Order: sequence, then structure tokens, then C-alpha cells
Amino acid sequence: EETIKRAVGKKSKGFSDIFFYFVVILWGFLPYSLFFYYSFIKAVKSWDKRLFLPLAWVITMLVIFTIAKGKIPVYLIQAHGGMSLLVGYYLANHNPVNKLDKVFFYVSLFIPVVITAVAVGGLIYLFKLDYILYIAVLFPFAYLLRYKEIRMLPFITTLILFFIFTVSVLPIVERYRPYDRIGLAVNDNVPEKNIPLYVEGYFWHNLPFYAKRKVYRDIPQREILKMLNEKPVLALVKEDTYYKINNAQLLWSGWLYRRGSESRFAVLLKYIHKAMGGDYSGFEKRYLILKR
Repeated sequence: EETIKRAVGKKSKGFSDIFFYFVVILWGFLPYSLFFYYSFIKAVKSWDKRLFLPLAWVITMLVIFTIAKGKIPVYLIQAHGGMSLLVGYYLANHNPVNKLDKVFFYVSLFIPVVITAVAVGGLIYLFKLDYILYIAVLFPFAYLLRYKEIRMLPFITTLILFFIFTVSVLPIVERYRPYDRIGLAVNDNVPEKNIPLYVEGYFWHNLPFYAKRKVYRDIPQREILKMLNEKPVLALVKEDTYYKINNAQLLWSGWLYRRGSESRFAVLLKYIHKAMGGDYSGFEKRYLILKR
């Protein structure tokens, strides 16, 4: 029912809807998104029977999801199989002959290499990583000069980006996601699982997993202050509330992200970069208190 409503119930945005998934492909199928368009056009022009299956696969998905009024980028994953077959075929079998074809072939592969190399350099610069990692920015171009082979270079450059991101950037990100430390503080000091955690005026979806107990969200300040006189209270409160509470045990204090879902990862990275410079505008100071 929900899927049907998304398909036919939402209001269309008009002409821009037609190109929605064509734009999604540009970033959603990196690093071979441009080469996919090259491969798709070549496959249509050649009308090779061996490519009918991936062509039908891709065209069917694009038509169905373009017609549907509700559009979400993740839907296009269902076309990635056919897109991969087209790209793989032309990477393995095609050797451009005429000058114009060579330009489109090599440019569609080289542009993602440049973009990814710039992204690697940007990560190193913005997150103040070790300068030796700048070698990774130069590696794709050194590889190209040495081996004169570009077909696998977008893949290799993307692997370098993922490696640096995983090994060097994610540990920095985790410093600003202290949910595991909150969980340790809760479970080390409050082993009784029947004592819930109250969160004042907000909710972080990671907390129930790490706290290993029931978590009540969006509790107003007045209710937390009232509960302090009636029963043991474990609460994650704002700064002004903390200073109104007497004789409570402070289990943890720190900054928590407050700019929406962490799944909007680029936005999260932006505010983490700001926080590294002392600007915590994307975060909120919180105090984990226990009053028995």
C-alpha cells in the first residue's frame, strides 16, 4: 500500500521529474557513471543482440521509476545489475577507433579519476590527515603514466578514496559519536535494566542499542525535575537543566550531534569539520546524570 501511494499518490514536480534518475546515475553509479552513458549509447547504436538483456533491464527500470510520481534515489539500485553488464562489456571488449569515439571513451573514464583524486586531497586537507597521504592523490596519475591503462583506474582511485576514508577519516568521525561511551557509563553505573534512560527534548536513535534498556524520548525539563523527587532517575539532560539539579551523580558529559539524521553523511562531515576548529554549532552539550 505504501509503495502504491508513493508511485501514484504524490504530486509530480513536472518536467524536472523526467531527468531525476539520469542525474542520480551521475553520482549513484560512480566511478563509472559517465562511462555507463557512453556504453548505453554505443549499445543502442550497435543494437548487438548480446546486449539486449542489459539494455532491456536498464530501460525498463528507468521507464517504470520515471513514470512513478514518488522518486527516491535508492530505487535505481535495481538497475545497477544491467548497468554493470553494459559497462563491463565495453570495458573488456571495446577499443575505440575514430578520433571522436576515443575522446568520449577516455574522457568518460578520466573525469571520475580526477574527481576522486580531488576528493582524496580534500579529505586529507580538511581533516588534517598525515601529509604523506598526499602520495595517494598522485598515485592514479603515476599509474596512468607508467602503464598507459585507464580502464581500471576509476575503480583503483575509488578504492584509494575508500581506504583513506575508512582508515583515517572514520576514526575522527567516531570521536564525535560518543554513543558507545554513553552506553558504557550507563551500564557500568546502572546495572539495573529496569531503570530507563530519559532523554530531554530530543532523541538519538543509537541510544537504546548502547544503553541496553528502554529509552524515553522528548521528555520536558519540568517532568525530569519532577521525577527526581519520586524515583531513581537516569537522564540525558541539557546544560541549563543540569545546573538546576542538586546532588546528582554526573556519569558523562560531552557534545552530541543535533543537525538531523547522521545518514546525511556529508552534512555530518561538514559539522564535524567545524567542530574540529572549535565551532560546535552542529552539536549540543549534554549531561548524563543519575539521581538515586
